Amino acid sequence: MELAQKYGVLPSGSGPGELKGRRGRANPCATGAWQGDEADGRPSGVSVASCSLRTYQPDDAQGLWEAARESVAEISPWLPWCHAEYSINEAVEWVGSRARLAAEGREYNLAIVGTDDRFLGSCGLNQINSIHRFCNLGYWVRTSATGRGVAAEAVRRMAAFAFENTDLVRLEIVCAVGNDRSQRVAARAGAQREGVLRNRLVLRGQPVGAVMYSLVRHV
Repeated sequence: MELAQKYGVLPSGSGPGELKGRRGRANPCATGAWQGDEADGRPSGVSVASCSLRTYQPDDAQGLWEAARESVAEISPWLPWCHAEYSINEAVEWVGSRARLAAEGREYNLAIVGTDDRFLGSCGLNQINSIHRFCNLGYWVRTSATGRGVAAEAVRRMAAFAFENTDLVRLEIVCAVGNDRSQRVAARAGAQREGVLRNRLVLRGQPVGAVMYSLVRHV
């Protein structure tokens, strides 16, 4: 089945940078399907039932800033970058650096948007270990869009896409102890709970335990 049918991936053309299938990968995360706009003006991405994952566009900075500012109370305890003084300049810098990081093979972050293209959050692959072929899978959804299954569906589709199109064999979801909402998302997305890791994360200068979840390639 073609990727466009299976995952709703919009093809990004052909050429050396095109994302290769499982039999032709040159690196753990090829960049082709994560970049560029199509002839119809739509960015490449992965469609999901109630939202879509797509590459960041310059005008996403405003939506990112608004989403972060409305979600400080819920997100800041677990993701310190989301703070009360989060500025539009920080959002512009984040959005503008995504393509470069993807081109360098360092991380792949996609915007989660609603059916009306409203910015809902972000989902991405980062901390990529190219030797052992695993990475971290992170996500967040703005407060006004929670409780709809958006995060769990985005995680499921991101994982399916990664396993079909990269050499990655393991995706890790690391949730701080106490971050029950994120843990519920991981479980609903089908990730397996592996245990609690002591002092796995540092939040606001303090080491905290974390619950490890994983999604693995089945061969």
